[in-house]
Order: sequence, then C-alpha cells, then structure tokens
Amino acid sequence: MAAFVSLAVHLAAFGGPYSVEVSATPPKVANPGEIVTHVFTIENLGTEDDFYLLELEIPQGWDFFPEMEAVFVRAGEAEYVFVNLIVPPSAPAGTYSVVLRATSSGDPKISAEAGTKVEVLPRRDFELSWRDPPERLQVGREAVWTFLLENTGNVPDTYLVKLERFGEWEAEVSAPEVHLLPGEEEAVEVLARVSSRARAGSSYTLRIIVTSAHDPTCVKELRASGRFLPPPPELVPRSLYPRWDVTLGAVLDSEGNPRFSFRGTGDIEVFDYRVDAGMEASLDGLGELRLRWEGHGKSFFLHGGGIAGLLLGVSGKPLFGGEIEGLGRWRALFTPSTKGLSVTGEGERVTFNFVWGGDLHAGHSFRDIGFRWSPEDRFSFWGTISQGEDLSSTGTAVQMGGELSLPGSRLRCTCLCISPGYPRQGLRDELSFRWESLRASLPLELRYRFVSVARETPAERLVSHELRVPFSLDAPLRPRLELGYIRRYAEPPPRDVDEQVLSARLSLHGEAPISWNSSLDSSFTEDFVAGTTVGRLSLSGGFTIRAEVVELSFRAGVTGAL
Repeated sequence: MAAFVSLAVHLAAFGGPYSVEVSATPPKVANPGEIVTHVFTIENLGTEDDFYLLELEIPQGWDFFPEMEAVFVRAGEAEYVFVNLIVPPSAPAGTYSVVLRATSSGDPKISAEAGTKVEVLPRRDFELSWRDPPERLQVGREAVWTFLLENTGNVPDTYLVKLERFGEWEAEVSAPEVHLLPGEEEAVEVLARVSSRARAGSSYTLRIIVTSAHDPTCVKELRASGRFLPPPPELVPRSLYPRWDVTLGAVLDSEGNPRFSFRGTGDIEVFDYRVDAGMEASLDGLGELRLRWEGHGKSFFLHGGGIAGLLLGVSGKPLFGGEIEGLGRWRALFTPSTKGLSVTGEGERVTFNFVWGGDLHAGHSFRDIGFRWSPEDRFSFWGTISQGEDLSSTGTAVQMGGELSLPGSRLRCTCLCISPGYPRQGLRDELSFRWESLRASLPLELRYRFVSVARETPAERLVSHELRVPFSLDAPLRPRLELGYIRRYAEPPPRDVDEQVLSARLSLHGEAPISWNSSLDSSFTEDFVAGTTVGRLSLSGGFTIRAEVVELSFRAGVTGAL
C-alpha cells in the first residue's frame, strides 16, 4: 500500500494490552453513479490479539459493499478494510465525508476512527418527454401540447426553451426560461394556433430545443409533426365576450385522500388577452396555485418554482415573474426562509443575466452575473461570475465558454474555476471540450473533460481526464451507445490515488404498440494503489400504455456488483 492519511482519534495509551489506530486513503473525486474505493487500515498497537467491531458512517442515500461487521488483527499487525462506495446518480455536487470507527472487543472503551472524503463533481443533464402524445392540429383551432422538463443532473440549472416551427401556424411556449433544482420537474406548455386560412392536409413540424444556460453543450430536443385536419363545420366568430375553457379533476393519493384540481384558460380576443389559472385543493387545504396573464407582448405568472444560479439555487412558493417581449424576463421568490431574484435582459446579439438567492435553512446565499454574446451566427461566447457564501466562508466561481460552428460540425469549450470557500464546492479547475458531427451520416460526438481538485492533506492535487464517445444509429429501436474512459491520479508522485474507469451504456427505445425504453450500463474501476478491480452492471427499463381515459406507466431496474 502507498502512503495513507492518518486521521485517527486515539482513545487509549500506546503500549497497553488494547490499543488501535485507524487511517484512511486520501480524498477522491467521482462522478454521480460511479463506484469509489477507499481503503482503511486497522492497526493493533496493543500487546493482545483483538477483534474490532466496525461502524461505517456514509452520506445519506449512499450504499457500499462488501458489508463487514468486524475484523481480527493480531498484536503488532495491521489489516486492510476495503469500502466500495456507490455514489447515487442524483447525489448533489459537493464534498462528502466517510468515517470508519473501530472498537476493541477486548476493551470496549478503546476505539479509534478515521475519516476521508469524496468530491462529487457537478454534472448537468436533463430529460425531455411529452406528457401526452401531441394532438393533431386542426385548421382554425387552437391546441395545447405539454412536455415535461426534468433536471436529472446534480446542480441547479437554468434551461432556455426555443421553438422552431414549419408550416402555416403559430406556436408560443409558456416558459421560455425554466429554473430547476436537481430532481425537480416542470410541465411546459406549447400553445399552437392554426389560421383558418391554412390549407387542410398541408404538413406542419415543431422542434422544441432546450439548452442549459450554464452549459450550452447540454442540448436536447423534442419533435412533433403531422398534417392539418380539415376545419370544423363552423368556426366560432370573434366576440367581445371572453371564451373560458374549464377542466376539473379529482385523484386519490397513496393514502386514499382525495385531491381536487381546477384549471381554466380563456381569451378576450378583441383585446388580445389570454388568462390561465389553476388551483389544487385537498382535505388539508389549498395546494398549488397558478396564474398566467399575457397580452400585447407582456406576460405575468404566479406559481411555485425555483431560481438557479451557476452552482447553487433556491426553490419555493410563491414564485412570480414575467416577460416583456424584446427586453427580457424576470422572476422573484419570497418566503420567510427562501428568497431569490433573476433578471435577464435581451438584445439583438447579447444577453445579460443577474441572479441572487438565499436559503436560511441551508445557510448559504449566492450572487451571479452572466452574459452571452453572439457577434456572428457561427460563433458565440458566454461567461458567469458567481459569489457564494455560507456561515463561515465566501468563495467565487468563474465560468467561461465559447461555441464555433464549422461546416458539418460544431465545437464547444467551457472552463470553470472555483476558489476556496465556495459553499458545497472544493477548490477546483475544470476544462471541457465537445465536438459534435452535424452530418446525418455520422451521428457522433467526442467529449473530453479535465478536472484538477486541490487537497489539503496531503498538499497535492487530484487530476482527472475523462473521455466519452456517444453515437446514435438511425435504425429500428433507435440504439444509442456511449463508451467512456476515465483516468485519475494524484500529483506530484508518489501517487496515493491512481485509478482508471471503463464504462459502456446501451439504450433502446420503441414507440409502437406501446412506448418503452431500456438501458444497460456497465463500469469497471481498477485501483492501481489498492490493487483491486470493481465492476458494476445495471439494467433498467420501463413502458407506458395510454388509452382514452387511463395511462399506465411502469419502470424498474436492478444493479449488481462484480
């Protein structure tokens, strides 16, 4: 074994019949969903052989293997305890502590413990899906399509929603900017209006493009297309009277308690106003409230939600905000314990953003200033400066990035630097590149990420090189394969951290006769210092069956260690 960091707490004098010392490997870095191996050394410093009862403290929601309740160590010798930690895929970015305590069975008053850390790196990701299959558009009618946007990463994020439509119709999105904390989901609506002059049978297409504001390399899209249905027998004429559509609903929760919902949308067409209101209630009282008003290029909304900064965010209700077309957007959150404000100003080729938030219960606050500049269509540049503070420290995070569109491809680069004292984050530098082929014949991406994390004990840095190659095939079942390789080590030598990770992921999708998906994930971690190799295999999948009055969804997964 190489040099370990000794963080032992000694509760016995050396040289007695029972005495023990515990030490642990230095802190390590990991991505969400990975396996991290820490090695603890149990050294018997007494004159008697002893059994030591082991107690492991890990972060809530984490898991580990193998399980060990005790270890036997002869007098004057040492034994090693290997702890393989499974980082949850949803673990928020930050530093986590792991502590192993050894208690002498010969003298229970004698014990020692050692602690180490795991730095979970930030990962920005999200999922897009239709809540219901988009209904077919009809000449002279309106339709509302709803899609779900879920933050599946481990840091708060802001998502920019853009619509691209083709055909004789108009489309508006209810939320062009969505703020979500990790694990949060929001339903976003698209209002489609088809003119009475549109030609029945002609085609229409909609692309919904969602981009992470803090990592423009994270982009996903949804599509809907079809042909216009013929107009109804008689179109409703314009009127001074408002048109109001009302929907009432009732469901039972898992405990059998009823929950009622009300949703109403209406237009006053002569004045070009549209109002959308909703409310939920249960036996416990009023629940979610929502209100949206728009007209003449302005809008206002009131409901619950979040405000996301570069690395921190707040969430709660009531959240209210609005938009002035051509100028920008704003949102504000005000509760007794959580407050926040986000203001975005838009120009022809430049966008500025200010975000402020504070959470009394979490004990932190943050202030961000960001911009995005596109001097020409094929090049853009962005940056954010964030200052975060908690009860004991203050730190700064700076992110800069750029994108260059080339014939048949696109290149993006992002740099992130975090100073000491930033809440939930360690001193860290990151650099990432992403090259993407825009040719249909070569659906390939190359992603590279470099991370350098400073450690206090010993005074050195952890270096990580990560390469991922995802590609999709235009074939039945829509197969998508992603290969990954990670190399991590400590600098300078001698290295007390030296490991590599190989991973692969295969996913399949289907739409008919039911909507389904499945994925197979595998990873192998080789620790050159500890001399161990750990593997993990995960299989997950699900399906959705939709009928006129019911929708049934099922999802399951199984994970095993090798």
